[in-house]
Amino acid sequence: MPDAEMRRLLAMHREDAAGENRARWIANCERFFGSAERPAVLDELQQAACVVLHGSTTRNVDDPYSDLDCYLIVGQESLTRIDSVTDAHFIEFSLEGKPGHLNVTLDTEIDAAFARPDLETIYELAHAAPVLDPAGRFAPIGRRARLPMSDSVRRAALMHNYMEMRSCHRSADNPLDRHDEFAALAGVVETIQYALRCALVLDYRPYPYSKWLYVSAAGSPTGRAVVDQVDGILELVRTDRSALRGPERENEVSSRLRQIRSILIDRARATGIDEPWLIRWWCYFDEQKAVFDGIRWPDTPSRS
Repeated sequence: MPDAEMRRLLAMHREDAAGENRARWIANCERFFGSAERPAVLDELQQAACVVLHGSTTRNVDDPYSDLDCYLIVGQESLTRIDSVTDAHFIEFSLEGKPGHLNVTLDTEIDAAFARPDLETIYELAHAAPVLDPAGRFAPIGRRARLPMSDSVRRAALMHNYMEMRSCHRSADNPLDRHDEFAALAGVVETIQYALRCALVLDYRPYPYSKWLYVSAAGSPTGRAVVDQVDGILELVRTDRSALRGPERENEVSSRLRQIRSILIDRARATGIDEPWLIRWWCYFDEQKAVFDGIRWPDTPSRS
C-alpha cells in the first residue's frame, strides 16, 4: 500500500487534459513567454519561436518538487541564430517561484523520435502543450504523438522490454543466493522498470522515463495488476531485513517478480501475442536487436 505522500501524488497525476494544475501552468507560461520578462533568446526567433511545456506540470502535478520543463523546438536556421547570441542550449528561468528551463531541441530530433520510435519522447509530446507558438508548428507534432499505438509498435516494444526484463530478473538470481544485496537490489529495480514499460505497452500506451513509470502504470489496466505486485515488493524491502537474500527459489521478492511475469504473459496471450520468446526468451537476442527495424510511430490514424 503506498504511503500518504505517494497516494497524494497518485491522486494528483492525470494523463488527460482536464487537470486544474495543468490548465493554470499552461496559462501562466503563455503569459510569461508573451511578456518582456521571457528569456531574451526568444526575441531572436520572433515568429519561429515554438515553446512547448511538457513534464510533470502538464500531467497536473504541482508540488514543491515540480518544475517547468519546456522544449524550444527549432529548425537549423533558428539554431544558428540562437548560437549567434548564446552557447547555451539549456536556458533556465523562474516563474512564480517555480524553476524552469528551455531545452533547445532540433525539429529533426522530434522526427527521429517518431522514426525510432522513442516511446519516452512520444509520451512527453503526447501530453505536452504549446505555450508560445505563433506559427502553429507544434499542432501536427502533438496530433501525431497522440495517435493510437499500432500493433507493430506494440509488439516490437513489448519484445524489447520483455526480454530486458527477463534478463534483469535472471541477473538477480545469483546475487540473491550470495546475499549480495546491492547487486540483487539493482537487478530487482531494473526488472520492475522493464515490467512497467511492458504493462503500459500491452495497454497500447507509450511510457514515461523511469521516475514516472509507477505513477503512469497505476492508471492503466495491466499496469495496475503489476503495480499491486510492486507494492508488495516495496513493503518487503521496507520491513524485512532479509528481503534481498536467498535462497532465490524461496525468496518472496523473486516470487513476486515471477507473478509479474505471469501477468504480462497472460495479458500478451489474451491480446494476440503468443510467441515463443515469451518463454524461451534467451534464444531470441538476435531478433531483439533488430525488432525495431522498419518500425515507425504512425503518422495517420489506423483504418482498423
